[in-house]
Amino acid sequence: MAIPDFQSVMLPLLRFCGDGHEHTNQEALDAIALEFGLTEEEQKELLPSGQQSVINNRVAWAKAHMKMARLLEHTRRGVFRITPRGQEILAQTPPLINLSSKKIVSASTLSTFKRRSGRTPFHAQKYRSPQGRCKGSERERASSSRHLDSVMGLLSLRKTSTTRSSSSMDSNWHNI
Repeated sequence: MAIPDFQSVMLPLLRFCGDGHEHTNQEALDAIALEFGLTEEEQKELLPSGQQSVINNRVAWAKAHMKMARLLEHTRRGVFRITPRGQEILAQTPPLINLSSKKIVSASTLSTFKRRSGRTPFHAQKYRSPQGRCKGSERERASSSRHLDSVMGLLSLRKTSTTRSSSSMDSNWHNI
């Protein structure tokens, strides 16, 4: 069987955590490998970078998105468990959980994530160009442009100030 994508891993991972106990990453990997009937070779298959196994990567992404959706929580390094919200979702016996599920991408979850991180999750950005880049709103583009202008200004200031004396450079940095 082919290695599942991370969205296919979400529901089996949530079911695995449904007992309410804390679980380690290795326990989750073993359970998912068993659930999908992965062979030893498939479990050892590495990403092109050669740094991580493909199944480990898929489980990590599934956990990350379910944590953003407040279905899982990390209790300490390498250990996680299901949340009460995750228990509620699991009790509804969904046939599928993925990024387009209303159970995962709810307005309250996204606003919480945006408030904590200051950014919109990649999968929740509404407008994309054909190349997959986020078009964003006019306000976001303007903000991004202002940020780029300020960075370029700092770089040019730094370049011109290297030829000046240190007192001159100090006064320029205070103007920022």
